[in-house]
Amino acid sequence: MARRLGLPLVLVIAATQCVWAESPSITAVLSDSEVQVGQAVQMDIRVSGARNAEVPEDIAADGLQIHRTGTSQQFEMRNFTATSSVVYSYTILPMKAGTFAIPPQTIRANGTQLKTPALTLRVVDLPGNNSANAPASGQAKWAWAEVIIPKKDAYLGESIP
Repeated sequence: MARRLGLPLVLVIAATQCVWAESPSITAVLSDSEVQVGQAVQMDIRVSGARNAEVPEDIAADGLQIHRTGTSQQFEMRNFTATSSVVYSYTILPMKAGTFAIPPQTIRANGTQLKTPALTLRVVDLPGNNSANAPASGQAKWAWAEVIIPKKDAYLGESIP
């Protein structure tokens, strides 16, 4: 019985060690390439072959507010080939209409410096709105809201009023 369990366990441990031995790579994608002013879009930076990376919390881009909103890890094993990646998610909020370039970001992973590709986001005006009427400082008008949730615990798939 111990022999039957021993070999698969050794293979899994060996595979996880090989995952981290691969050289790191990086990609960056937008959830949508064209949005309206004030509509948020998500950018994911995926680092493969590294357990963690040094990524910025905020990214500077004229006309856009870009803030890191989350991190997720993925591990996959197919036919004794294991891969892993960490996805850093950012929310982008356009402040005015136009075509914006999100500059390449330098990410440090496993002692290696990696660069994301430059991304382009096209932002269109809301129907009946003219971004020329926006405040000169580039700041949009904001509303404030408070959300009060009646429950402290939630379960997957449960709707909360």
